Amino acid sequence: MYTDYYALTGRPFQLSPNPRFFFASRAHRRAVASISLGLQQGEGLLVISGEVGSGKTTLSSYLQEQLGHERLAIAPVATAGVGAETLATLIARALRLEPERAPQEDVLGLIERDLRERQAERRRVLLVADEAQNLSVEALKVLCRLTYLVQDGQTPLQLLLLGPPSFRDLLAGPALERVRQFVVASAHLGALGPDEVRSYMEHRLRLVGWRDVPSFEPAIFDEIFAFSRGLPRLVNLIAARLLVHGSIEQRDRLTAAEARDLAQELALETTAWADVSVPQPSGAEPAPAWTDVPLVGAEAGDPRREVHRLRLKLEAVFTELGLERRRSEELRGQVERLTRALHQMELDHLRIEAATSRRLADILVSAGTQGQVEPERKGEQTSVHVH
Repeated sequence: MYTDYYALTGRPFQLSPNPRFFFASRAHRRAVASISLGLQQGEGLLVISGEVGSGKTTLSSYLQEQLGHERLAIAPVATAGVGAETLATLIARALRLEPERAPQEDVLGLIERDLRERQAERRRVLLVADEAQNLSVEALKVLCRLTYLVQDGQTPLQLLLLGPPSFRDLLAGPALERVRQFVVASAHLGALGPDEVRSYMEHRLRLVGWRDVPSFEPAIFDEIFAFSRGLPRLVNLIAARLLVHGSIEQRDRLTAAEARDLAQELALETTAWADVSVPQPSGAEPAPAWTDVPLVGAEAGDPRREVHRLRLKLEAVFTELGLERRRSEELRGQVERLTRALHQMELDHLRIEAATSRRLADILVSAGTQGQVEPERKGEQTSVHVH
């Protein structure tokens, strides 16, 4: 695995969101400032929008990690396929209530009572709804109803809604005019600039112990920007592929030409994946494995297709070998720990036996000494009487 070859402590370009790798680009800094001000206001809705792969969820996780404290409970809420009634139940569970014990029509009442209790104790809740475009208009209205709870000029609940640009269009519609009036802060995440791609990659690499190996040809970042259009997820995709390629080829310096070749491969793979993902008619033959799908622009027998297929298989084998190696190292570590523990137990047992033997010897010596002294004392007493 490339982490072993380059002596990295982890995978710097994993696709799953991780607040540890948060990178404060210009757009992200503006978003953090805007949302932080909205939270200080203590009411209403907060909205973050951005293209798919722009880092909305990572930003949300970072904000939750930075802002969470004993007086601000942060409750994520699922949104996929959720109606208004189900949403109320999910919110109740996120607040660690027991909605099953309340009639369906009283779940909102249960939530409102809990929020009023929190308000009396000066505690607040931030509900976080990712992929908010999946919420129906009625579900959004349910969320906003909870923000209407105002007592002494304060509300115990704020909402953080995250979604693509289409979600902003949804909010701009006439059906959500009342909801839109409660938006107190919003931010849009744009892509990384051409000058930020290098800083972004080096930031993530340093977090896993990178020491300039591999090094990168300066022009490589222009190729990565051209492929990714500055979207962090696509930067991660090609950067991870570069590291895999570099470890396979045993390269300590990666070039722009290699990045360009890999970008072309990824573009072809993306097209191949899109072809495979088309729903098949009922009764049709199963779709072929994605590694066997002909690449767009490659005729049958084209050497590029075979090279592409073999490279993918090699990467899969290489990754599996890395996983097996890691599992082997974990097992070896467990064996070593158990061996040390057993050795320590044996030493402790020997120490106990030695201490017990010394104690018994002391007792026997003490008993023998007492047995010799008593007759002498009796003899002394007898001689006194005779005299």
